[in-house]
Amino acid sequence: MNIKKILTPMLLLSMGTQLYANNDSSCDCNPYSRSYLATKPYFMSASPERVSAFRDERIHARENGRGMGLQLAVFGAKSRNEENLAHYFSSNCSTCMQVREQIAEEFNRTTDLLAQHFNIFTQNGDFSSKIGFAPQQSAIGLGFEFRQGFWRNEEKNRGFFYDISTALVRVKNDMNLCERIINNGGGPNPDADEHVVANMTEAFRQSEWCFGKICGAQSKTGLSDIEVKAGYEWLQHKPYHLESYLGIIIPTGNKAEAKYLFEPIVGNGRHFGVTFGSAVGFQIWEDVEKDRLLRVEYAIHTEYLFGNTQKRMFDLNNKPWSRYMEVYANKEQAQQAADLGGQLGANLATPGINVFTRDAKVTPGIAHTHNTAFVLTCKGFQGEAGYNYFARTADCVKLACGFPTTIALKDKLGDGQTNPVRNITGNSLLNDAALAQPLDNYDQNVIRAEDIDLNSGAQPCYVINTLYAALGYRWDTWRYPFFVNGGGSYEWTSNSNAALDRWIVWAKCGFSF
Repeated sequence: MNIKKILTPMLLLSMGTQLYANNDSSCDCNPYSRSYLATKPYFMSASPERVSAFRDERIHARENGRGMGLQLAVFGAKSRNEENLAHYFSSNCSTCMQVREQIAEEFNRTTDLLAQHFNIFTQNGDFSSKIGFAPQQSAIGLGFEFRQGFWRNEEKNRGFFYDISTALVRVKNDMNLCERIINNGGGPNPDADEHVVANMTEAFRQSEWCFGKICGAQSKTGLSDIEVKAGYEWLQHKPYHLESYLGIIIPTGNKAEAKYLFEPIVGNGRHFGVTFGSAVGFQIWEDVEKDRLLRVEYAIHTEYLFGNTQKRMFDLNNKPWSRYMEVYANKEQAQQAADLGGQLGANLATPGINVFTRDAKVTPGIAHTHNTAFVLTCKGFQGEAGYNYFARTADCVKLACGFPTTIALKDKLGDGQTNPVRNITGNSLLNDAALAQPLDNYDQNVIRAEDIDLNSGAQPCYVINTLYAALGYRWDTWRYPFFVNGGGSYEWTSNSNAALDRWIVWAKCGFSF
Protein backbone atom coordinates (compact mmCIF):
# COMPACT_ATOMS: atom_id res chain seq x y z
CA MET A 1 0.00 0.00 0.00
CA ASN A 2 1.28 3.51 -0.90
CA ILE A 3 1.03 5.42 2.37
CA LYS A 4 1.81 8.70 0.63
CA LYS A 5 -1.39 8.47 -1.38
CA ILE A 6 -3.34 8.15 1.86
CA LEU A 7 -1.61 10.89 3.82
CA THR A 8 -1.34 13.54 1.09
CA PRO A 9 -5.05 14.52 0.88
CA MET A 10 -5.33 14.46 4.68
CA LEU A 11 -2.37 16.79 5.10
CA LEU A 12 -3.65 19.15 2.39
CA LEU A 13 -7.01 19.38 4.13
CA SER A 14 -5.33 20.08 7.45
CA MET A 15 -3.07 22.77 6.00
CA GLY A 16 -5.95 24.46 4.21
CA THR A 17 -8.03 24.61 7.34
CA GLN A 18 -5.11 26.00 9.33
CA LEU A 19 -4.48 28.77 6.82
CA TYR A 20 -8.17 29.67 6.86
CA ALA A 21 -8.34 29.78 10.64
CA ASN A 22 -5.15 31.82 10.92
CA ASN A 23 -6.51 34.74 8.89
CA ASP A 24 -7.14 36.63 12.14
CA SER A 25 -3.60 36.20 13.40
CA SER A 26 -2.12 39.09 15.35
CA CYS A 27 0.62 39.77 17.88
CA ASP A 28 -1.56 42.42 19.49
CA CYS A 29 -4.47 42.04 21.86
CA ASN A 30 -7.11 40.57 19.62
CA PRO A 31 -10.02 40.49 20.13
CA TYR A 32 -11.48 42.38 23.12
CA SER A 33 -14.84 43.60 24.50
CA ARG A 34 -16.42 40.24 23.70
CA SER A 35 -19.39 38.95 25.65
CA TYR A 36 -19.32 35.25 24.74
CA LEU A 37 -16.61 32.57 24.75
CA ALA A 38 -17.14 29.12 23.23
CA THR A 39 -14.66 26.59 24.61
CA LYS A 40 -13.49 23.48 22.82
CA PRO A 41 -15.64 20.56 24.09
CA TYR A 42 -14.04 17.83 26.15
CA PHE A 43 -13.77 14.19 25.01
CA MET A 44 -14.56 15.02 21.39
CA SER A 45 -13.53 12.88 18.42
CA ALA A 46 -9.78 12.85 17.62
CA SER A 47 -8.94 14.57 20.92
CA PRO A 48 -6.04 13.10 22.95
CA GLU A 49 -8.17 12.14 25.96
CA ARG A 50 -10.47 10.26 23.58
CA VAL A 51 -8.15 8.42 21.15
CA SER A 52 -5.24 7.46 23.42
CA ALA A 53 -5.14 3.65 23.79
CA PHE A 54 -8.57 3.24 22.19
CA ARG A 55 -8.53 2.83 18.45
CA ASP A 56 -9.71 0.25 15.96
CA GLU A 57 -7.59 -2.58 17.43
CA ARG A 58 -9.66 -2.67 20.62
CA ILE A 59 -12.71 -4.14 18.86
CA HIS A 60 -10.48 -6.84 17.37
CA ALA A 61 -8.49 -7.60 20.54
CA ARG A 62 -10.59 -10.61 21.53
CA GLU A 63 -10.04 -13.59 19.28
CA ASN A 64 -13.33 -14.83 17.79
CA GLY A 65 -15.12 -12.09 19.75
CA ARG A 66 -18.13 -10.00 18.86
CA GLY A 67 -16.07 -7.08 17.60
CA MET A 68 -17.02 -4.78 20.50
CA GLY A 69 -14.95 -2.29 22.44
CA LEU A 70 -15.83 -0.09 25.39
CA GLN A 71 -13.87 2.63 27.16
CA LEU A 72 -14.57 4.75 30.25
CA ALA A 73 -12.44 7.82 30.93
CA VAL A 74 -12.28 10.15 33.91
CA PHE A 75 -10.77 13.53 33.07
CA GLY A 76 -10.13 16.89 34.64
CA ALA A 77 -9.05 20.24 33.23
CA LYS A 78 -7.99 23.69 34.36
CA SER A 79 -7.40 26.81 32.29
CA ARG A 80 -4.23 28.89 32.26
CA ASN A 81 -3.20 32.38 31.09
CA GLU A 82 -5.88 34.43 32.83
CA GLU A 83 -4.39 37.62 31.38
CA ASN A 84 -5.37 36.68 27.83
CA LEU A 85 -8.94 35.95 28.88
CA ALA A 86 -9.10 39.22 30.81
CA HIS A 87 -8.15 41.05 27.60
CA TYR A 88 -10.86 39.17 25.74
CA PHE A 89 -13.64 40.33 28.08
CA SER A 90 -12.40 43.81 29.06
CA SER A 91 -13.50 47.10 27.49
CA ASN A 92 -10.02 48.30 26.61
CA CYS A 93 -7.89 45.18 26.09
CA SER A 94 -6.44 45.63 29.57
CA THR A 95 -6.49 43.59 32.75
CA CYS A 96 -7.39 46.70 34.78
CA MET A 97 -10.15 49.30 34.21
CA GLN A 98 -10.51 52.65 35.98
CA VAL A 99 -14.01 53.51 37.22
CA ARG A 100 -14.99 57.07 38.21
CA GLU A 101 -18.20 58.86 39.04
CA GLN A 102 -16.90 62.22 37.85
CA ILE A 103 -16.28 63.19 34.24
CA ALA A 104 -12.56 63.33 33.45
CA GLU A 105 -11.82 66.98 32.66
CA GLU A 106 -8.09 66.47 32.11
CA PHE A 107 -6.92 64.70 28.94
CA ASN A 108 -4.28 62.77 30.89
CA ARG A 109 -6.82 61.39 33.36
CA THR A 110 -8.17 58.04 32.27
CA THR A 111 -11.70 56.93 33.05
CA ASP A 112 -12.47 53.65 31.36
CA LEU A 113 -15.94 53.24 32.86
CA LEU A 114 -18.25 56.02 33.97
CA ALA A 115 -19.85 54.92 37.25
CA GLN A 116 -23.35 56.26 36.53
CA HIS A 117 -23.82 53.62 33.81
CA PHE A 118 -23.66 51.05 36.60
CA ASN A 119 -26.07 52.82 39.00
CA ILE A 120 -23.27 54.03 41.26
CA PHE A 121 -24.38 57.34 42.81
CA THR A 122 -22.63 58.42 46.00
CA GLN A 123 -23.10 61.11 48.62
CA ASN A 124 -20.05 63.10 47.51
CA GLY A 125 -20.26 62.25 43.82
CA ASP A 126 -16.57 61.36 43.55
CA PHE A 127 -16.47 57.55 43.70
CA SER A 128 -13.47 55.88 42.07
CA SER A 129 -12.10 52.36 41.92
CA LYS A 130 -10.12 49.96 39.76
CA ILE A 131 -11.46 46.60 38.65
CA GLY A 132 -9.78 43.63 37.04
CA PHE A 133 -10.56 40.09 35.91
CA ALA A 134 -8.67 36.81 36.06
CA PRO A 135 -11.08 34.42 34.28
CA GLN A 136 -10.63 30.70 34.89
CA GLN A 137 -12.36 27.49 33.88
CA SER A 138 -12.13 24.10 35.52
CA ALA A 139 -13.90 20.91 34.54
CA ILE A 140 -14.28 17.29 35.55
CA GLY A 141 -16.00 14.62 33.54
CA LEU A 142 -16.68 10.98 32.77
CA GLY A 143 -16.38 9.99 29.13
CA PHE A 144 -17.99 6.94 27.53
CA GLU A 145 -17.38 5.36 24.12
CA PHE A 146 -18.73 2.14 22.62
CA ARG A 147 -17.70 0.75 19.25
CA GLN A 148 -18.80 -2.38 17.41
CA GLY A 149 -17.95 -3.87 14.04
CA PHE A 150 -20.51 -5.59 11.80
CA TRP A 151 -20.91 -7.04 8.29
CA ARG A 152 -17.25 -7.95 8.26
CA ASN A 153 -15.54 -9.62 5.31
CA GLU A 154 -12.98 -11.87 7.02
CA GLU A 155 -11.18 -12.72 3.78
CA LYS A 156 -10.45 -9.08 2.97
CA ASN A 157 -10.19 -7.90 6.58
CA ARG A 158 -12.78 -5.23 5.90
CA GLY A 159 -16.03 -4.33 7.52
CA PHE A 160 -18.41 -1.71 8.86
CA PHE A 161 -18.53 -0.29 12.36
CA TYR A 162 -20.57 2.13 14.43
CA ASP A 163 -19.46 4.26 17.36
CA ILE A 164 -21.41 6.02 20.13
CA SER A 165 -19.79 8.41 22.59
CA THR A 166 -20.64 11.14 25.08
CA ALA A 167 -19.42 12.58 28.39
CA LEU A 168 -20.97 13.72 31.64
CA VAL A 169 -19.22 17.01 32.40
CA ARG A 170 -19.25 19.62 35.13
CA VAL A 171 -17.88 22.97 33.94
CA LYS A 172 -17.12 25.80 36.36
CA ASN A 173 -16.30 29.33 35.15
CA ASP A 174 -15.20 32.21 37.32
CA MET A 175 -14.43 35.76 36.17
CA ASN A 176 -12.58 36.38 39.47
CA LEU A 177 -13.67 40.01 39.62
CA CYS A 178 -11.37 42.06 41.85
CA GLU A 179 -12.12 45.66 42.85
CA ARG A 180 -9.85 48.11 44.68
CA ILE A 181 -11.88 51.07 45.92
CA ILE A 182 -9.86 54.29 45.83
CA ASN A 183 -12.64 56.61 47.04
CA ASN A 184 -16.03 55.34 48.20
CA GLY A 185 -17.63 58.76 47.63
CA GLY A 186 -19.09 58.82 51.13
CA GLY A 187 -21.27 55.79 50.45
CA PRO A 188 -24.33 55.30 48.22
CA ASN A 189 -26.92 58.06 47.89
CA PRO A 190 -30.37 56.41 48.06
CA ASP A 191 -32.06 59.66 46.96
CA ALA A 192 -30.26 59.70 43.62
CA ASP A 193 -32.13 56.83 42.00
CA GLU A 194 -34.52 53.99 42.72
CA HIS A 195 -31.70 51.47 42.24
CA VAL A 196 -28.38 52.54 43.76
CA VAL A 197 -25.26 50.44 44.44
CA ALA A 198 -22.10 51.33 46.32
CA ASN A 199 -19.42 49.90 44.01
CA MET A 200 -18.76 47.81 40.93
CA THR A 201 -18.83 44.53 42.82
CA GLU A 202 -22.42 45.28 43.83
CA ALA A 203 -23.21 46.69 40.39
CA PHE A 204 -22.48 43.41 38.61
CA ARG A 205 -24.85 41.62 41.01
CA GLN A 206 -27.73 44.12 41.06
CA SER A 207 -31.24 42.79 40.72
CA GLU A 208 -32.16 45.39 38.10
CA TRP A 209 -29.89 43.64 35.60
CA CYS A 210 -31.37 40.62 33.86
CA PHE A 211 -28.18 39.73 31.97
CA GLY A 212 -24.41 40.21 31.92
CA LYS A 213 -23.85 39.72 35.64
CA ILE A 214 -20.59 38.77 37.34
CA CYS A 215 -21.36 36.99 40.58
CA GLY A 216 -18.67 34.55 41.69
CA ALA A 217 -18.16 31.11 40.16
CA GLN A 218 -20.91 29.67 37.95
CA SER A 219 -21.12 25.96 37.18
CA LYS A 220 -23.09 23.70 34.89
CA THR A 221 -23.35 19.92 34.96
CA GLY A 222 -24.81 18.00 32.07
CA LEU A 223 -24.43 15.43 29.36
CA SER A 224 -22.22 16.72 26.60
CA ASP A 225 -23.27 16.18 23.01
CA ILE A 226 -23.77 12.59 21.85
CA GLU A 227 -21.72 11.60 18.82
CA VAL A 228 -23.03 8.76 16.65
CA LYS A 229 -20.86 7.55 13.78
CA ALA A 230 -20.99 4.82 11.17
CA GLY A 231 -17.93 3.92 9.16
CA TYR A 232 -16.03 1.41 7.09
CA GLU A 233 -12.65 -0.22 7.70
CA TRP A 234 -10.91 -0.22 4.34
CA LEU A 235 -7.92 -2.02 5.75
CA GLN A 236 -7.46 -3.99 8.97
CA HIS A 237 -4.26 -5.94 9.04
CA LYS A 238 -2.12 -5.50 12.15
CA PRO A 239 -0.45 -3.07 12.59
CA TYR A 240 -1.89 -1.31 9.53
CA HIS A 241 -5.39 0.07 9.34
CA LEU A 242 -7.45 2.62 7.43
CA GLU A 243 -11.02 3.70 8.13
CA SER A 244 -13.51 6.45 7.32
CA TYR A 245 -16.80 7.49 8.87
CA LEU A 246 -19.83 9.78 8.75
CA GLY A 247 -21.76 10.86 11.80
CA ILE A 248 -24.09 13.23 13.58
CA ILE A 249 -23.87 15.29 16.75
CA ILE A 250 -26.99 15.09 18.91
CA PRO A 251 -27.13 18.19 21.17
CA THR A 252 -27.69 17.40 24.83
CA GLY A 253 -25.76 20.23 26.51
CA ASN A 254 -26.93 23.76 27.26
CA LYS A 255 -26.94 26.92 25.16
CA ALA A 256 -26.18 30.52 26.02
CA GLU A 257 -28.66 32.37 28.22
CA ALA A 258 -26.43 35.45 28.77
CA LYS A 259 -27.43 35.79 32.41
CA TYR A 260 -23.74 35.85 33.35
CA LEU A 261 -20.59 36.95 31.58
CA PHE A 262 -18.39 33.91 30.80
CA GLU A 263 -21.25 31.50 31.43
CA PRO A 264 -20.42 27.77 31.58
CA ILE A 265 -21.42 25.79 28.50
CA VAL A 266 -21.49 21.98 28.33
CA GLY A 267 -20.89 20.66 24.82
CA ASN A 268 -21.19 22.75 21.66
CA GLY A 269 -23.93 25.15 22.77
CA ARG A 270 -26.77 22.77 21.89
CA HIS A 271 -26.10 22.85 18.15
CA PHE A 272 -26.98 19.87 15.96
CA GLY A 273 -24.12 18.85 13.70
CA VAL A 274 -22.80 16.46 11.08
CA THR A 275 -19.32 14.95 11.05
CA PHE A 276 -16.91 13.02 8.86
CA GLY A 277 -13.38 11.80 9.35
CA SER A 278 -10.72 9.16 8.83
CA ALA A 279 -7.98 7.40 10.72
CA VAL A 280 -4.89 5.61 9.47
CA GLY A 281 -2.08 3.78 11.24
CA PHE A 282 1.09 2.12 9.97
CA GLN A 283 4.25 0.56 11.38
CA ILE A 284 7.58 2.39 11.10
CA TRP A 285 9.83 0.16 13.26
CA GLU A 286 9.79 -3.31 14.80
CA ASP A 287 12.05 -5.41 17.05
CA VAL A 288 10.66 -8.95 16.80
CA GLU A 289 12.98 -10.49 19.40
CA LYS A 290 12.00 -8.03 22.13
CA ASP A 291 8.39 -7.73 20.97
CA ARG A 292 8.62 -4.02 20.35
CA LEU A 293 6.69 -2.06 17.76
CA LEU A 294 6.53 1.62 16.85
CA ARG A 295 3.75 2.93 14.68
CA VAL A 296 2.26 6.26 13.60
CA GLU A 297 -1.44 6.97 14.14
CA TYR A 298 -3.11 9.81 12.30
CA ALA A 299 -6.75 10.85 12.70
CA ILE A 300 -8.77 13.72 11.24
CA HIS A 301 -12.22 14.82 12.28
CA THR A 302 -14.35 17.57 10.74
CA GLU A 303 -17.74 18.74 11.92
CA TYR A 304 -20.31 21.30 10.86
CA LEU A 305 -22.58 22.77 13.52
CA PHE A 306 -25.93 24.17 12.38
CA GLY A 307 -27.54 27.30 13.77
CA ASN A 308 -29.92 27.75 16.66
CA THR A 309 -31.42 30.66 18.57
CA GLN A 310 -29.84 31.78 21.83
CA LYS A 311 -29.25 34.87 23.95
CA ARG A 312 -26.21 37.01 23.16
CA MET A 313 -25.05 40.39 24.54
CA PHE A 314 -24.12 43.06 21.98
CA ASP A 315 -22.23 46.36 21.96
CA LEU A 316 -22.79 49.26 19.61
CA ASN A 317 -20.39 49.79 16.72
CA ASN A 318 -17.08 51.30 17.90
CA LYS A 319 -18.34 51.55 21.49
CA PRO A 320 -16.73 48.81 23.63
CA TRP A 321 -18.83 47.70 26.59
CA SER A 322 -21.71 49.93 25.46
CA ARG A 323 -23.97 47.01 26.34
CA TYR A 324 -23.76 48.33 29.92
CA MET A 325 -24.60 51.96 29.08
CA GLU A 326 -27.73 53.61 30.45
CA VAL A 327 -30.47 54.13 27.87
CA TYR A 328 -34.07 55.16 27.49
CA ALA A 329 -36.13 52.14 26.51
CA ASN A 330 -38.56 54.37 24.60
CA LYS A 331 -39.72 57.95 24.21
CA GLU A 332 -42.28 57.46 26.96
CA GLN A 333 -39.52 56.78 29.50
CA ALA A 334 -37.63 59.86 28.31
CA GLN A 335 -40.80 61.90 28.75
CA GLN A 336 -41.22 60.44 32.24
CA ALA A 337 -37.68 61.55 33.13
CA ALA A 338 -38.37 65.06 31.81
CA ASP A 339 -41.59 65.32 33.81
CA LEU A 340 -39.95 63.97 36.96
CA GLY A 341 -37.09 66.47 37.02
CA GLY A 342 -34.55 66.85 39.79
CA GLN A 343 -32.08 64.14 40.72
CA LEU A 344 -34.52 61.32 40.00
CA GLY A 345 -35.30 62.72 36.55
CA ALA A 346 -31.60 63.11 35.79
CA ASN A 347 -30.83 59.50 36.69
CA LEU A 348 -33.96 57.67 35.49
CA ALA A 349 -32.86 55.16 32.83
CA THR A 350 -32.96 51.53 31.70
CA PRO A 351 -29.82 49.39 32.07
CA GLY A 352 -28.43 48.90 28.60
CA ILE A 353 -27.64 45.25 29.30
CA ASN A 354 -31.38 44.56 29.48
CA VAL A 355 -32.05 45.85 25.96
CA PHE A 356 -28.76 45.01 24.23
CA THR A 357 -29.12 41.33 25.11
CA ARG A 358 -31.14 39.88 22.26
CA ASP A 359 -32.22 36.59 20.74
CA ALA A 360 -29.74 35.75 18.00
CA LYS A 361 -29.47 33.12 15.31
CA VAL A 362 -25.99 31.66 15.83
CA THR A 363 -24.24 29.31 13.38
CA PRO A 364 -20.77 28.09 14.52
CA GLY A 365 -19.97 26.45 11.18
CA ILE A 366 -16.90 24.26 10.68
CA ALA A 367 -14.47 22.87 13.24
CA HIS A 368 -11.57 20.61 12.29
CA THR A 369 -9.25 18.40 14.33
CA HIS A 370 -6.27 16.32 13.38
CA ASN A 371 -4.23 14.20 15.74
CA THR A 372 -0.80 12.70 15.06
CA ALA A 373 0.72 10.22 17.51
CA PHE A 374 3.70 7.91 17.80
CA VAL A 375 2.65 4.74 19.59
CA LEU A 376 5.28 2.42 21.13
CA THR A 377 4.21 -1.08 22.18
CA CYS A 378 6.46 -3.31 24.27
CA LYS A 379 4.74 -6.55 25.18
CA GLY A 380 1.79 -5.38 27.29
CA PHE A 381 3.02 -1.83 27.80
CA GLN A 382 1.91 0.90 25.46
CA GLY A 383 2.94 4.54 25.42
CA GLU A 384 2.22 7.33 23.00
CA ALA A 385 3.08 10.96 22.44
CA GLY A 386 1.56 13.27 19.91
CA TYR A 387 0.39 16.60 18.60
CA ASN A 388 -3.21 17.71 18.16
CA TYR A 389 -4.47 20.60 16.05
CA PHE A 390 -7.94 22.14 16.35
CA ALA A 391 -9.37 24.96 14.23
CA ARG A 392 -12.78 26.57 14.51
CA THR A 393 -14.39 29.19 12.27
CA ALA A 394 -16.07 32.28 13.72
CA ASP A 395 -19.73 32.32 14.66
CA CYS A 396 -22.13 33.73 12.10
CA VAL A 397 -24.52 35.81 14.23
CA LYS A 398 -27.72 37.52 13.15
CA LEU A 399 -30.47 39.09 15.19
CA ALA A 400 -33.39 36.68 15.36
CA CYS A 401 -36.13 39.31 15.56
CA GLY A 402 -34.57 42.55 14.38
CA PHE A 403 -33.95 45.42 16.80
CA PRO A 404 -36.62 47.74 18.23
CA THR A 405 -36.30 51.34 17.01
CA THR A 406 -37.34 52.89 20.32
CA ILE A 407 -34.06 52.80 22.30
CA ALA A 408 -31.72 55.79 22.64
CA LEU A 409 -28.56 56.55 24.61
CA LYS A 410 -29.39 58.71 27.60
CA ASP A 411 -27.46 61.95 28.05
CA LYS A 412 -25.41 62.33 31.22
CA LEU A 413 -27.71 65.10 32.46
CA GLY A 414 -30.82 63.03 31.80
CA ASP A 415 -34.21 64.79 32.01
CA GLY A 416 -35.27 63.08 28.76
CA GLN A 417 -32.26 64.26 26.78
CA THR A 418 -30.28 61.88 24.57
CA ASN A 419 -26.65 61.79 23.40
CA PRO A 420 -25.95 59.50 20.41
CA VAL A 421 -22.17 60.00 20.44
CA ARG A 422 -21.24 59.29 24.07
CA ASN A 423 -19.65 55.99 25.10
CA ILE A 424 -19.16 54.20 28.40
CA THR A 425 -16.03 56.13 29.34
CA GLY A 426 -15.84 59.41 31.24
CA ASN A 427 -14.52 61.30 28.24
CA SER A 428 -15.45 64.97 28.75
CA LEU A 429 -15.73 65.69 25.03
CA LEU A 430 -18.26 62.90 24.46
CA ASN A 431 -20.25 63.84 27.56
CA ASP A 432 -20.31 67.60 26.86
CA ALA A 433 -23.63 69.24 27.64
CA ALA A 434 -23.57 70.83 24.19
CA LEU A 435 -24.11 67.39 22.66
CA ALA A 436 -27.35 66.80 24.59
CA GLN A 437 -30.31 66.38 22.26
CA PRO A 438 -33.72 67.63 23.43
CA LEU A 439 -36.68 65.33 23.86
CA ASP A 440 -38.22 66.67 20.63
CA ASN A 441 -35.31 65.12 18.71
CA TYR A 442 -35.71 61.69 20.32
CA ASP A 443 -36.86 59.89 17.17
CA GLN A 444 -33.80 61.09 15.23
CA ASN A 445 -31.42 59.60 17.83
CA VAL A 446 -32.80 56.09 18.30
CA ILE A 447 -30.50 53.09 17.87
CA ARG A 448 -31.09 51.01 14.75
CA ALA A 449 -30.16 47.44 13.83
CA GLU A 450 -27.20 48.60 11.74
CA ASP A 451 -25.71 50.25 14.84
CA ILE A 452 -25.35 46.88 16.60
CA ASP A 453 -21.89 45.29 16.58
CA LEU A 454 -22.80 41.65 16.02
CA ASN A 455 -19.16 40.57 16.35
CA SER A 456 -19.15 41.65 20.00
CA GLY A 457 -21.50 38.75 20.79
CA ALA A 458 -19.85 36.21 18.47
CA GLN A 459 -17.11 33.67 19.06
CA PRO A 460 -14.12 34.56 16.84
CA CYS A 461 -12.20 31.95 14.87
CA TYR A 462 -9.24 30.39 16.63
CA VAL A 463 -6.59 27.67 16.46
CA ILE A 464 -5.55 25.44 19.37
CA ASN A 465 -2.30 23.44 19.48
CA THR A 466 -1.89 20.51 21.86
CA LEU A 467 1.00 18.33 22.95
CA TYR A 468 0.22 15.19 24.93
CA ALA A 469 1.62 11.95 26.28
CA ALA A 470 0.00 8.80 27.69
CA LEU A 471 1.08 5.46 29.15
CA GLY A 472 -0.82 2.26 29.80
CA TYR A 473 -0.93 -1.53 29.87
CA ARG A 474 -3.00 -4.12 27.99
CA TRP A 475 -4.05 -7.63 28.99
CA ASP A 476 -5.03 -8.96 25.59
CA THR A 477 -4.79 -12.63 26.63
CA TRP A 478 -7.67 -12.31 29.10
CA ARG A 479 -11.03 -13.74 28.19
CA TYR A 480 -12.25 -10.19 27.80
CA PRO A 481 -9.14 -8.16 26.91
CA PHE A 482 -8.68 -5.21 29.23
CA PHE A 483 -6.55 -2.05 29.23
CA VAL A 484 -5.73 0.88 31.49
CA ASN A 485 -4.25 4.17 30.41
CA GLY A 486 -3.44 7.59 31.81
CA GLY A 487 -2.09 10.76 30.30
CA GLY A 488 -2.06 14.52 30.11
CA SER A 489 -2.13 17.27 27.52
CA TYR A 490 -1.50 20.98 27.31
CA GLU A 491 -3.43 23.21 24.91
CA TRP A 492 -2.46 26.71 23.81
CA THR A 493 -3.76 29.17 21.27
CA SER A 494 -1.65 30.40 18.39
CA ASN A 495 -3.50 33.30 16.77
CA SER A 496 -5.60 35.19 19.35
CA ASN A 497 -6.84 35.29 22.93
CA ALA A 498 -10.22 33.88 21.90
CA ALA A 499 -9.69 30.40 23.36
CA LEU A 500 -8.54 28.72 26.55
CA ASP A 501 -5.02 27.66 27.32
CA ARG A 502 -5.51 24.63 29.58
CA TRP A 503 -4.21 21.42 31.09
CA ILE A 504 -6.19 18.18 30.73
CA VAL A 505 -5.39 14.94 32.56
CA TRP A 506 -7.19 11.63 32.26
CA ALA A 507 -7.32 8.03 33.41
CA LYS A 508 -9.22 5.41 31.49
CA CYS A 509 -9.92 1.72 31.14
CA GLY A 510 -11.73 -0.47 28.65
CA PHE A 511 -12.83 -3.95 27.62
CA SER A 512 -13.08 -5.87 24.38
CA PHE A 513 -15.91 -8.35 23.80
